[in-house]
Amino acid sequence: MQLYSLSERRSRALAQYVELKRALKRELDAEPLEETARLKQRILQQSTSTPYVEGSGEAIGPMIPMAGRREEYERLGRGMESALAGEGLRTIVAGEPGVGKTRLIRSFLDGASSQGHTVVLKGSCLDVLPESFQPLARALRGAFSTGSELGPETLTTLDDDTRFHLSTIVPEFADGVPARRGRAPSTDTERKRVFEAVEKTLTTLCGLPGGKMRRIVVLLDDLQRADPATLKLLRHLHQSLRPFPVWIVCACARERLNPNHQLHGLVDDPATNCIRLGRLDSDSVYEVAASLVPQGQANELAPSSTATHGACPTCSPSASTFCATRACSSQTPVVGLWRNRWPTSRSSSRTSSRSSLAATNTCHIPRAD
Repeated sequence: MQLYSLSERRSRALAQYVELKRALKRELDAEPLEETARLKQRILQQSTSTPYVEGSGEAIGPMIPMAGRREEYERLGRGMESALAGEGLRTIVAGEPGVGKTRLIRSFLDGASSQGHTVVLKGSCLDVLPESFQPLARALRGAFSTGSELGPETLTTLDDDTRFHLSTIVPEFADGVPARRGRAPSTDTERKRVFEAVEKTLTTLCGLPGGKMRRIVVLLDDLQRADPATLKLLRHLHQSLRPFPVWIVCACARERLNPNHQLHGLVDDPATNCIRLGRLDSDSVYEVAASLVPQGQANELAPSSTATHGACPTCSPSASTFCATRACSSQTPVVGLWRNRWPTSRSSSRTSSRSSLAATNTCHIPRAD
């Protein structure tokens, strides 16, 4: 579990715990040790640190904790359970850019996807003029791709009509459908058929042999860039998928949108479980800073991050600037890697070189995202 966590494969680390728990119950009729359960909880909450370990052969930067988000994390859990019980399909996490919406959702879904019979489909809108149904198309394309949990063979369980209408938004889905290939939907009738095809696809994915049900979670990121047809599809699915264990969770930043944009109505809809994510308080900013640098430097990095980025948790720029002005690294290869040294005074930071700064950033900064 620890090795998977260190390599940033948190879903696999949590799945390993589930496998261990089942094996102990089956073979010894026992439960995991309390220490193991605590490790699982730390991985789930991203509260462990991963400093360099002498002789490990790998320099691992710190794992950024999910600071100041306990209440929102718990609300996501309640939203998922409510949706899977047929009481409310849609959850939207709203907040300004950089406040940590996507990271919060993905951290939660890492734990959810480790549970049995749960599949997570992930899609997002690109920062360009979006195609029709772009986030759903990207989610479906990933779900049926080679190497995914479902795999391309699952696509063959859909009937030809459903695959044909899906091919209007994911063209390669028409492969194997005799003499048929859809074109991009341009009329209300064509878009309605896409609605029905997506609905049928999700309900089909819910089915498992023996009458069991698979839980489907659909993550749609950057929903503020979605086209109007996607927003209408979300309203359609909210009504049609209630009897099925499907949860649609979205992240959006709507502050800069036109007041008449359709997304405002979707977010403010009473049927939507809306979680509004604010900026971090000073204690949480310090917790993030302390995971990036030693405690003494955290006292400087935390106020710097608050001043330059308004307490948004995406603090890589602040950390990079801090490393440039305070950190001192020496080129001490350990199994071919850089090892960082931190100054005891501001004056010693002047000995930093560009090459050692690059190594500092390489080892410490990527985890901030």
